[in-house]
This record gives sequence, C-alpha cells and structure tokens, in this order.
Amino acid sequence: MFFSARRPKLPGGKQTAVMSADEGEFTGSGGFRIDASRALEKLAAFQLKDPNSFLLPWLRAVNTSSATRIDVRKTSYTVEVVSDGLPLSRDFLRFPFQEIFSTKDDADRRHIDAATALLTAYRLHPKLIEIISGSGQERMRLSASALGKEDVAPYSDGKSTTTLRVTWNWLQAANTGSPLRIASDSCRMMRTPIYFEGRGLKKPGEDVFPFHPFESPQCSGILRPIDPYGYHPHDRFDDSTLEVHRSGVAVFVEEGASPGSVQWTFPDAIISGDIDAERFGLNASQSAVLNDEHLKEVMAAVGREIPELILKAAAAHAQYPEMSAFLFTPGAKKFLEYCLDDQPGQLKYINRDLNWIGGSRELFHQWLDWEVNVAVWLRDSASRIFAGGKTPGDSPWRQALWTAPLYLSATGHGISLEHIAARTEKETEIGINTFDPSSALSEGELWAPFGPDRFLDKIFTKTQFTRLFWP
Repeated sequence: MFFSARRPKLPGGKQTAVMSADEGEFTGSGGFRIDASRALEKLAAFQLKDPNSFLLPWLRAVNTSSATRIDVRKTSYTVEVVSDGLPLSRDFLRFPFQEIFSTKDDADRRHIDAATALLTAYRLHPKLIEIISGSGQERMRLSASALGKEDVAPYSDGKSTTTLRVTWNWLQAANTGSPLRIASDSCRMMRTPIYFEGRGLKKPGEDVFPFHPFESPQCSGILRPIDPYGYHPHDRFDDSTLEVHRSGVAVFVEEGASPGSVQWTFPDAIISGDIDAERFGLNASQSAVLNDEHLKEVMAAVGREIPELILKAAAAHAQYPEMSAFLFTPGAKKFLEYCLDDQPGQLKYINRDLNWIGGSRELFHQWLDWEVNVAVWLRDSASRIFAGGKTPGDSPWRQALWTAPLYLSATGHGISLEHIAARTEKETEIGINTFDPSSALSEGELWAPFGPDRFLDKIFTKTQFTRLFWP
C-alpha cells in the first residue's frame, strides 16, 4: 500500500472543509510503503476523529445497497442497524479490510465504508461487534472484539437482511446514546428511508421557506437563501456555505461542531444548503471533502440551480403586497412601537389591531422576519446580477427578479427595479422618503426609513439616490 500527503490546489472557489497537508489521502501511488497490519492500526487511530461516529460510514454503505428501509435502534447495551438491499460479499466478511488497500478503480465503495465503520467501532472497545449478511446458505456472521480478533462462520436465522450490532458490557452502557445522536443529526440527506427507534427524519431545509430541492447527474441537494441570523443588510461578503454529504451522510467533524462544509463563491447569489454527492472524495480522516475536479463539477451544478431558488423566492415575496401595505397602517405602527418599547398595558391594543390575522403576535413576528430576510436576499442577488446597469434581457428568471416588488413606495405598495429603471432614464437624481408613510405622498416615491439603499447604488451607478428633507 502507498500513502501520500499532498496539499490540494484551490482552482475555483474557497473551501474550508478540504484536505490539509498534514492529513493525507490514500491514493495508490507515490509515498512510502508500509505493511497492512501497521496500516490498519494507524488508519483506525487516524480517521473519524470521534469514534462514536462509526455508524456514519456504515450508513453510507447500506444507503448505496439498494435498501428500501434502514432501522437504527439501541438497548441498554447494544446499538444495531438492520437493512435490506444488497448483501455484503462473503469475501468481505472473511477479509473485511482487503479493499481498503485496493489500488483498483473498481474497488467496492460499500465494502470500504463498512470496513471503516468496523475499524472505528474498535476504538470504543466494545464487548462484541457482529456483522451478519447474506441469505440461505450464503448467510454469514463476522464476530469481532478487537482488530485481529475476527471470526467468520455460517449463520442461520431465516432472514436476508444485513445487520451491524455492537455490544458493550454493563460498565460501558452509556456508549449507546452518542452513536445514535450523531447518526440522526447526520443522515437527513439519505435517499433510503431511515428510522431511529421507529421515527423517521425530516429533510433539511423543509422548515425554511423558500427552499429548492434538486437532483442532477453530479449531485442532489436543497438550496436556501442565506440564514437570516447570519446576514445583515449592511454586511458584505461573497461566500456561500454548503454542508456536504456523501452517499446521504454528512461529512462529520466531531459532536458539537458544525458539519463539514464547503465555502464557494457564486456570481448570482449567496446561498446556504445541503449537497450530497456519491463521488465526493474524503480525506483520510473523513472530516473534509477533497478539492478535486469532481468538487468543481458539483459546485458548477449547484450554481445552475440558483436561478430556480431566486424564482421561488421572488414568487413567494410577490404574494405579500397586503402584508407590505399593512406595515403602513396605524395598527402596524403601534405594533412596532410595542416591540421597541415593551410597556405593560399595550398588548391589548396590539391584539385588537392584529385581529385580521387572528390576533397572533407570534405569527406577525415570523412573517416580518421572513419578509425582511427574503427581501434583502433578493435585493442583494439583484445587485450582483444587474450590477453596473445590466438588464435582464430575455432570461425568464432575470425578468422575474427585475419585475418583482423588491422595494416599497411611500404609500405602501410594491416598486420594482423595472419601475426605478424607467425613472432613471428621465432623472439623474431620485429622492428617498424616510419619513412616516402617508397616502398623501406620491405613489411612485421610494420609501426607505434608513436612507439610500446600497443595492440600488450598485445597480444604477449613474443615478444619485438622496434622502428627502421635510418640505
């Protein structure tokens, strides 16, 4: 076997979860030769920083085995994963680590992941590890308690499922909780239905609207506008952060830390999301995605999906003209004053003014948070796409963004970039009203309580947007 350590080049974007020079990648060429037993000992200690994450490579293996269901459960002393689908081979059960050292391009990735799970579980010093797979006379059980103490024998229980079972003695019973907790936090991108103690998992992003699920030949994923709590209208940065998954399982760093992620710069928008690719290469410690040509192909595929997310966000944003207009009513003004100065006795007035949405202060808070975030995200995206006076041309999604009501008039109605562009053809200076909105003001007058908007300045570079003074 050959082991080499090399620093990856950074050809396109910036990546944070990429391989560093002191970790190393098993490549099959170059480096120095070491014997298999020593290599396994080093590998077991080196990969997957937290040994309680041993279920992750196992779940990658069964997720790519055409399984239709995966069940993960525990007792006081055991952790068990049961799945249907393709069985592990007899050769794997007899020699579980041989494909880790394979230099062949067609090495079975499932067997490598399953062997990695076994090696990692050894570090927890369990009483017994069992792997059962096959059907009929081909059904076998691998039993092991430590590296080098593996035993294989025929097994008959009338089943055809594949099972991983790890058993601890009573002094180690506390070990059974962490593996399930780590796995349940890391498996939300799996295609195969997976159940933890009988309960299924919700896909990431499904509680954030808008979101855009997609599938392409290179990858699948869910894209979202950037986290509202990590973004402020006056911030300026360019990198999107995407959590990365291989074979449906997150690239795991350690419990309590953020999942493995890649930072990348896309020209049209800043996004967040979860990306899953079968061909993601991982470094030797499995804590980062390799920076290779496949990563560039995946990021290019993600970039091609961003227009769909913009379309969905613009369509959702346009559905709320009544909500936007409500911000200019006396009821909304009282509500906002109440939020800023929470004095006793005012809640009854707020509830009275919000009766038309059910008197729900929490609902209004949620909508306001959503509206502010999506509006700012769309404005920021527009400032990147139409920077320097670019126009939408014939592109449907650019046209949708160009005509969306991204701004408000002084009377509480939506104003689009198209409307502002028409004004800039006639005017070199446009006033921004920062005072209390009023129906007596001009319908087309921009309203921005915090003054001129930096996004407009980036799009309409030849127009000066100035704060209006009291008449």
